[in-house]
Amino acid sequence: MSIKARLSTEEVSYCNGPRIVQGLNRGVEESWGLFSDGRKGDTLFVKKLNAKQFRTNVTEEHCSLIQEPGSTYIGHVSPSSSSSNDITQSIISRLSELSISLEKLEVVGCDGTVTNTGWQNGVIHRLENHVGRPLQWSICFLHFIDLPFRHIFQHIDGQIAGSKSFSGPIGQHLTCCEKLPVVDYEPIDCSIPDIDRNLLSNDQHYLLDISNAIILGHCPEDFANRDPGPLSHSRWLTAANRVLRLYISSSDPSGNLKEKVGFI
Repeated sequence: MSIKARLSTEEVSYCNGPRIVQGLNRGVEESWGLFSDGRKGDTLFVKKLNAKQFRTNVTEEHCSLIQEPGSTYIGHVSPSSSSSNDITQSIISRLSELSISLEKLEVVGCDGTVTNTGWQNGVIHRLENHVGRPLQWSICFLHFIDLPFRHIFQHIDGQIAGSKSFSGPIGQHLTCCEKLPVVDYEPIDCSIPDIDRNLLSNDQHYLLDISNAIILGHCPEDFANRDPGPLSHSRWLTAANRVLRLYISSSDPSGNLKEKVGFI
C-alpha cells in the first residue's frame, strides 16, 4: 500500500475515534524517522444553541505524521495556528500521548517551507531543541521547483495581490482565462522529452497537453474546455497552465506574455 493510500485509510479510521495504530513502534529501539506534511482543511463542528444543533465548517491546520521505516501512519494533529511553535508543540504532545519515545529519533522529513526549515524558529530546529541534539533533515524540494517561475512572473508582471490574485495585467487575466475563446496563435518551438503519462497528475497532464498544442500551433476544441486548475499562490503549476491557456487566446500577445510562455 502506498503512503498516500495508507494516509487516507488511517485518517478515516482515526477520525472515527481514538484507536491503536497497527505496526506503530512505540519503544523504538533502533533509529527512526518522523515525516510530516500539513495543509489547511475544513473541519465539521456541531454547535449546540438553545437545544438545537448547528453544523459549521472551521478552517484548521492539519498535519499528518508518518513513522519510518515502515511508512506507519501515526495520526494527525490540528495545531491552534500555523506557527512553527504551535505545530511543534502539537507534534510533541501527540507523540507523548502515544508513548512514542524520541530517544532514537534521527531523521525529520517535511517540505522546504520556512515554517519547517527556519534555522532559528523552524519546526525541525524546535524539535532539535526538544530532544537536545541535531537531527538529520530530509527535505522535499518539490516546492523549490516553483520558485524560478514565481520570481520571473513577479519580476515581469508585478507582485501578488491577495491569496489568489495578481496585480499585473497578465495576472489579472488568469482568473478567467479558461473562458476565453481559442484564436489563431503563433506556435513556439520546444523540445519535450518522452514522459510516462501514468506518472503525471491531472495538472501535469494539462501542462503537457497544452505545451504540445502550442508547439503544433493547433488546440483541439475539446481541450479548450478543460480546466487548467485552480489559481493559487501555493500552486504555481496551475498558474503556468493558465499562462499557456491565456496565450492560445491571444491573437497579439504582449512581449511579456511571450517571455513567460517561453520560460515555461
